[in-house]
Amino acid sequence: MHLNTIHNTHQGGPMKYGAMFIIAVLMLTASMTAQTITSQGDGNWDSTVPNLPWPDGVVPTSANDVVIASGTTVTINVSGAACNDLQVDGILPFINDGTAASITVNGNLLINSGGSLTALQRSTAVLYTTSPTVHTLTLYGNLTNSGTFDMRTGSNGTSGNTNQTVRVCNIHLLGTSNSTITLSSDAYLSGSEEFNSITVNKTGGAKVVLADGTLYLTNNGTVAACVLTMTSGLFETGSNVVVALGTSSGAVSASNTSYINGILGRGMSTSGSVSKLFPVGTATQYRPITVRSTTSGGATGHYIRVEVIDGNANTGSSTLNGGIDKVSSVRYHKIGYVQNINGSNTPAATMTIDSTTMSYGADDGVITVNTNLRVATSTDDRATWNALGQTFTHTTSITASDTTIKPDKFSSPYVLNSGSFIYAALANATGGANPLPVELASFTASAKSGMVELAWRTATETNNAGFDVQKRAGDAWTSVGFVAGAGTSNAPKSYSFVDRNVETGVTSYRLKQTDRDGKVSYSNTVEVNAVGAPTVLALNGNYPNPFNPATTISFTVPSDGMAVVKVFDILGKEVATVFSGAALSGKRYAAPFDATALPSGVYFSQLEFGGQRLVKRMMLLK
Repeated sequence: MHLNTIHNTHQGGPMKYGAMFIIAVLMLTASMTAQTITSQGDGNWDSTVPNLPWPDGVVPTSANDVVIASGTTVTINVSGAACNDLQVDGILPFINDGTAASITVNGNLLINSGGSLTALQRSTAVLYTTSPTVHTLTLYGNLTNSGTFDMRTGSNGTSGNTNQTVRVCNIHLLGTSNSTITLSSDAYLSGSEEFNSITVNKTGGAKVVLADGTLYLTNNGTVAACVLTMTSGLFETGSNVVVALGTSSGAVSASNTSYINGILGRGMSTSGSVSKLFPVGTATQYRPITVRSTTSGGATGHYIRVEVIDGNANTGSSTLNGGIDKVSSVRYHKIGYVQNINGSNTPAATMTIDSTTMSYGADDGVITVNTNLRVATSTDDRATWNALGQTFTHTTSITASDTTIKPDKFSSPYVLNSGSFIYAALANATGGANPLPVELASFTASAKSGMVELAWRTATETNNAGFDVQKRAGDAWTSVGFVAGAGTSNAPKSYSFVDRNVETGVTSYRLKQTDRDGKVSYSNTVEVNAVGAPTVLALNGNYPNPFNPATTISFTVPSDGMAVVKVFDILGKEVATVFSGAALSGKRYAAPFDATALPSGVYFSQLEFGGQRLVKRMMLLK
């Protein structure tokens, strides 16, 4: 471009077309900066040598998606490497000299089969230190591994000797959106899928989700110690497990706002006689628990696993022993042992535990300033609960986070086989004041044509506002009705509810019990093989009837088509249209009718479908 072209301001002349050319170049440049960059050969991340590794020697920036191509090796050799999405089909090691390198992935990290991301051990041994050089991987998006992901390699060495080759990479999970981790294995794969330290620091309600596999943090607690640090946001595991194999007391750090929502495994000391805190909870409540083992593990890889389960600790027919008359209807803990044999590494076949320390909070049905709270355990899948002793008096108190209760040790230590479980729950000393909060004696479901009848009975109630009847729809629970409670009662009470909108198949129900002060607890889940609505034209009437002021009018149709349901008063005047639209055969419809603004009297519901009309009588009593 000539200089006079830039300065020519003649309308439609060279300046016009020159400016257009400049804009086009800028747009092209902008598009190039956001393109995917694929490695062409081997080289360092910051190399500007064409094709070694980057095309034309253009080093990726935080805006670029990057692909480490199969057959190429790109070494992260600098502090501050960055990209958007990162896909690893080739080899991506951190540098193995004394440099502390780092990379920030603003998007997702994908390691495909055959790909490798590792903290490569030092090429030359150095003098032993407990603080070797540490690399850092900061990730804002998802992590999916189908290849090799090894964040700790090499040897720790020995004190006073020049024989240390260890290299580690610590991971920081940041950002305002969820990060989903998908791993390739449930087995302990040292050298192919292993983490060192992880920091979870999500904001804005975001969390980390372990979608598949078991996540193992290595077991070293001295040299570049492996630590799970929960700073902000939950770590949700579902049925998967996060395992911190480190046996030091500080191997896991959490709080009542950032903890494991799911299953946490912790390595237990190979010498035995050690207590470990498990900072676990549910989506809404933090309920940590301490477990003490008395036997050694024998080798690396074994762990105790703990989770909190929302629901009634009483199966409905549990036997209560040791001077207790209730166990928690809100939640309980499930404690197990995993031996985790890995090649020639064979930990102990069993783990013996002899005590547990539990916690409680505002929604656990605990009355403050009383001495009747207990801890109970079950070794037969909650069929029997046995109270632990409470030699040292515990006076209950409710704090902003959680309060700890420490019972006596087990009367005899319990031996956990790999894959077996023991359960722990809060309990109430016989005649004590802790409601825990409503004692549900039974809960059943029975199917009839086009409906499910639910029935339940309480033994006692304290401050009970009522029950939301909930039905599972996919992975979510939805409320299908509410039944008022009896408040406070020491006498048995019976309740029932009819779900008139069901489909054929196995359906799950539970009760969400709410106290008058807003505290909630959940019943066990019951399942029933429901039978869907018949494929006939039917106006099933309203329920309840008589009613005041609301009722539900249910109906079915023989084929897909348009249906209209109206309500008329005794003089034949239309007062409401409660349904008008497409209706499907084989589905029972429930149309709500609110008569708040209408006087008491006789009303009629009318179903119109396919030129036919059906009428039912209703009674409004105010």
